[in-house]
Amino acid sequence: MASKCTVDGGASHCCIIALITALMLLSHCCIASPAPPSKQTRPPPALILFGDSIVDPGNNNALTTTVRCDFAPYGQDFPGHNATGRFSNGKIVGDILATRMGLKQYVPAYLGTELSDFDLLTGVSFASGGCGFDPLTAEIVSVLTLDDQLDLFKEYKGKIRAIAGEQRAAEIVSTSMFLVVSGTDDLANTYFTTPLRRDYDLESYIEFIVKCASDFIQKLYGMGARRVSIAGAPPIGCVPSQRTNAGGDDRACVSLYNQAAVLYNAALEKEIKRLNGSALLPGSVLKYIDLYTPLLDMIQRPAAYVTCFCFRIRGVQPRVLRHGAVRGHAHVQQLHGARLQGPNQVPLLGHLPSHRERLRSPHGPDHKSLRAMVNRMPQNWTLQALRWYYYFSSMSLLQLVM
Repeated sequence: MASKCTVDGGASHCCIIALITALMLLSHCCIASPAPPSKQTRPPPALILFGDSIVDPGNNNALTTTVRCDFAPYGQDFPGHNATGRFSNGKIVGDILATRMGLKQYVPAYLGTELSDFDLLTGVSFASGGCGFDPLTAEIVSVLTLDDQLDLFKEYKGKIRAIAGEQRAAEIVSTSMFLVVSGTDDLANTYFTTPLRRDYDLESYIEFIVKCASDFIQKLYGMGARRVSIAGAPPIGCVPSQRTNAGGDDRACVSLYNQAAVLYNAALEKEIKRLNGSALLPGSVLKYIDLYTPLLDMIQRPAAYVTCFCFRIRGVQPRVLRHGAVRGHAHVQQLHGARLQGPNQVPLLGHLPSHRERLRSPHGPDHKSLRAMVNRMPQNWTLQALRWYYYFSSMSLLQLVM
């Protein structure tokens, strides 16, 4: 792969915010619980997360960005009914995975929270909703790039050295489980939604972001990580925002976008296999996680996965979220709703500062460098349907790496 992973600064960008995690279309909600994971003699001492909104427990709360969910109805099923910054009604995949690993109930965000020694030693998340392997994807929406996340990881390593000592800290890093979830926003948002990467055809853009993913994995290895799992893209064309934007009047799955996900996943898996345990990364244990195949099957055959109850929500208006009180075993005729909170348009800097300069200040963003305006937020966000997705993702990962 000859593509170089760089970003051209100073360009005017349009921002399309998409919650790629909403992979269910309001037609079913529950799946069968998988069998308990097999036991491991020496479980990982920590779970460390990088990537996008799938594993962001609230880092974006500390940034000046529109990609945030620190308002109702997010968090309506989280303990205390608090919107913590997780892109979900409750737990996200990192929380569920950490619980199943016996580490702790929740993986905290590295930014914006008071972290105890226990929090640090058992793992944190550096993920930032809206991030991609393509650095431009994060720059468009002023969130943490993966290089920003690695800078924070370097800082984190210094903190655990201060707590546990040099030798123990190195052991924690080398034996911990690392999960990377990224790449979907690159295709769904940067490539298909904006014109900013149209100098690439689809094949060359996929080559580019896989090169960026490979570079990231090698950097992470160079910082001490050895056990790294990397998730592929879901059926991007079946994500509600993409069905709304490109699925026509029937809001059908967009076959071109799904084909792009298939091509990307194949290239990513091939690169991971090439790197795994190679002379380039000796001692590495790299795993590719296929989310596309089982999730598409769930979308196409929902009845095969229902074990508790299934309902179809009728009459949902655009840009209305489900209310937490909506439950039941029958068809729901009426819904309570909550309008999305947050501006429809916000200013976006042409050349964005580093992540530390983007940390929220009482003065807000610098409007003097206004270069573009953000498009309207996507329609038809769904919260309750996420739970099965997070649970399935965490169980799939456990079966692969434990």
